[in-house]
Amino acid sequence: MLECEKLRLSGPDDRDCFDDHRHSLRHTRGVRRSPPPVRVCPGVDHTGRVPVLARARARADSIHRFTTFGCEDLIFAGVAGALTDLEVGSVVLVTRGATHDYGLLSNGVFTCVPVGDLPLPGIVQPLQDLPRVPAQVEQTFVRLRERMADKLTIHLGAVLSGDVFINCQDARTRLRDLGGDIVDMESTAVLDVARRFGKEAYIVRTVSDGAGDDSHLSYSEMVSIVAHNSAICVEDLLKIMH
Repeated sequence: MLECEKLRLSGPDDRDCFDDHRHSLRHTRGVRRSPPPVRVCPGVDHTGRVPVLARARARADSIHRFTTFGCEDLIFAGVAGALTDLEVGSVVLVTRGATHDYGLLSNGVFTCVPVGDLPLPGIVQPLQDLPRVPAQVEQTFVRLRERMADKLTIHLGAVLSGDVFINCQDARTRLRDLGGDIVDMESTAVLDVARRFGKEAYIVRTVSDGAGDDSHLSYSEMVSIVAHNSAICVEDLLKIMH
């Protein structure tokens, strides 16, 4: 999704566009013939820009792609904030991920809980191990990292997602302590939907900011530039997948 609209389709006979007014999205479906055929179904809003999805919308959009378009796998590419010392422009291929804003708030203390567990006092089990992606996804990402090593700074890492833009050093530290390398608003929803459908999701994120007190400044300046790195990765990822 996100940056996939930049992939070149083979011609007007191989694609069709339609508007989904319920979600303010325009979908493009087509066959990319070099490398061998693969279906790409990006969504953009009525202005031609890709909207900020956030978790609920990313979940609904992922379900829509499996049920309406019949997609076999999802590639979700875009940007994220760094929780570690990753530099802006670095690419993270996600091999682990979890939601960071689901849990229990008691006596002023928030405890992050795995999605699906009951966040109730006395029975709550804090999130400890971030769930891994399927082995096939991780193996594919290892190959992609090797292919892209001479082009980009690229890592395998963990994403934490939530419906908040992180503009706080204390929050950044807390999320890093949970085991995250990057933070965004959508990726783990896509991973969860794919897992429930028995499918695979490939999450490619490029660092746009440091998720600290000045993240809003660097994000605005860098997002359109660094998203290009994610798009380059998707091109090579498609070659490996097909």
